[in-house]
This record gives sequence, C-alpha cells and structure tokens, in this order.
Amino acid sequence: MPTDAETTIQTLYQIVTEHSRLPSGKGAPERSILFCLLKEPATVGQLAKLLKRDPSNIRTAIHRLRVHLGEFFKKDPRGRRCVHALEIHTETKKYELRAVLNAFPVESFWGAHYHQDGVNKTLIVWAEPLVFFDPTQNAVIRYREINSDSIDPKKLEIPEGHPASLLVPAFGYQSSGDIAAVYCVERLLSEMQVPVARRVTRETNKKEVNGSDVVILGNTRMNVFVDDLQNRFMFLLDKKSVSVVDPREGEKNAYVDYTPSQSPAQSSEYAYAVLTRRPNISKNKTVTMIVGNHGRAIEKVTEYVTSEPNLHALWHERMNGRSSWPTTFQVLFEVGVEPSTDEMVYQEAKPIAFRAYDENMRPVP
Repeated sequence: MPTDAETTIQTLYQIVTEHSRLPSGKGAPERSILFCLLKEPATVGQLAKLLKRDPSNIRTAIHRLRVHLGEFFKKDPRGRRCVHALEIHTETKKYELRAVLNAFPVESFWGAHYHQDGVNKTLIVWAEPLVFFDPTQNAVIRYREINSDSIDPKKLEIPEGHPASLLVPAFGYQSSGDIAAVYCVERLLSEMQVPVARRVTRETNKKEVNGSDVVILGNTRMNVFVDDLQNRFMFLLDKKSVSVVDPREGEKNAYVDYTPSQSPAQSSEYAYAVLTRRPNISKNKTVTMIVGNHGRAIEKVTEYVTSEPNLHALWHERMNGRSSWPTTFQVLFEVGVEPSTDEMVYQEAKPIAFRAYDENMRPVP
C-alpha cells in the first residue's frame, strides 16, 4: 500500500502533468524526469542513462521542471489549492522529488468550494434576527427566544401574555459579528474566483441550500439549516453551549458560553464556536458551517480559517500525517472574552478539539 506521502506525490504528479505547461513531446524529458523521481532519487548520470539522453540536456530539463513546478504551485489557482506542492531537492548530488506543505493553506482549505466550470455559486447563508418595535417608547427590542423568517403575526410563535404580542415584528438589524464573517468569506472566495451569492435564511429554502455549495453562519435559534446539517456529529451547538458526544480524554461533556450580565466579569470568560466541513445532501457539493451563540466568536473563527499562519498551525497540530483535508471534519474553537468598561473584548479563536469522520459520519482517529 502506498504511504500518504507517495499518494500525495502521485496525485500532484497527475495534476502537474495534466494541467501545467510541461512539454509533452519526445524532445522534452520533463514528464519522464517527474516519473523517474517519483520512484526514487537519482543523479543526472542515472537519469541520463535511464532516459538515454545527454547529461547537459537533463540538467536543462531539471531546471525547466523546477521553474514549471514553482509557477504551477505559486501562480496557478489549481496549484495554489493543493495542500502539498512538489519541489525538486538536491542532496548528496542526487535529485529528489518531495511533497511539501503548500504555502497557500487558505486556498487549499477553501478549495473544496471551487468548481472548474465556474458556474455553480457558493451560497453564504446567515439569519437576520427578528426584532420588535415599541412605538410607545420608540424602541427596538430583541427577544432571543422568539425567532422567525417571517414578520407575519400568524406565523410567529409568541407565548400567551408575552410582551412581544403588543409590539410590531420587524427585520432590519444584524449581528455585527455575523456580518463581518459574511463579508470576510465572500471577499476570500471572490479572490479565489469562486462565484458567490449572499442569502439570509428567509431568502432561500431547504431545496436550494441542500443542492448547493454553502457556507452556513449563525446559531440554532435563528438559522433554520444548522440543526439538520449538524445532525449525527460529535460537536453539537445548542442554545447555550456546545455539547460533546463521547468526549475524549481531556474534553468536557459541554462547553458553556459566556452570558452577559449587569455585573462585569472579574476574569476571562469564553464563547465557543464549531467549524464543520461535510458533503452536502447533493453529491459533489460542500458545506462549510461556522456556528456559535456569539456573533463575535463566529467572526473570530472566520478570521482564523482565512489566515495562512493559523491554517498551517491547524494542519500540523490536527491532521496526523494526512495528505489532504478530510472530506468531513469538525473543529471546536474557544474564544476568550475579556472584561472591559466599554464592551467585551473577544480574543483570537483557539482550536481545542478536533474530529474527522468517515463516509458514514463515524469518527476516526
């Protein structure tokens, strides 16, 4: 059985030979050199003898091959989206083909949403909170337990005697953290030439979401798509915390979110968010979901997964020698919340737990 590294090199070799500008005629040995170095390191003399060519031509071909590989993995979008890049190293007078971690982890992470046809749009879906206008006080009030994608009073589930029943339902206010996350993802995907469309939940439906590449942002109270898409996973967002099914050593059963109060916190508190990557209901479509009960925590996780240093660190810490990002995985993030006299200050997101899953949604080591 080939190792992860060998599988990676074979995959990248196929990508390079199919899509790069490597010459394919009999007069140019670049493809042959790639094939030879894929098997084992070799000197110029060994390559020349194997390929039956002049050693000076082999040196020239190796130089050209290095240039082609560099351009492909640094400039071509297909190469930039690879988790690994191919490099030719020279040690003890031998040339060796190596798979090294690509310098563009953000593009390899988000490349799951890229399709070569450039037609399929990735939907960024978040929820607009329902608020209530009090005309007598000229005030807008938000009741977190009352949520809907409609302002039709007949469709609202308002408990009997609740003060909201006397007010006017409305939309018009957004979570600043959610909106920051929306624009961060949209800007990144647009730069990667991935077509994007923004949708609040009331502008879309289950059929469209299940049949598209989607980025889901929000929480279980407001975003109606979160519960279905997190079903069967180990990290589950609920209304006040993140629950962990079958916690591993050092993990908790639940991570409870910081709750604002009139008494300022005397020390750091924490908010939590879950990143989930999974296939969508429709084949060949991808879901990336960043959910949490604090919009600012969602924003901080979005910043994390659009940062090259952070994704490099996540790869080294959590991928356990894998050759690519798993098709299905979750990361639980912790975001410190520092007390302040003006407003709570949210710290950088920190990954604290990880799960990868097989094709049947079962966790794997």
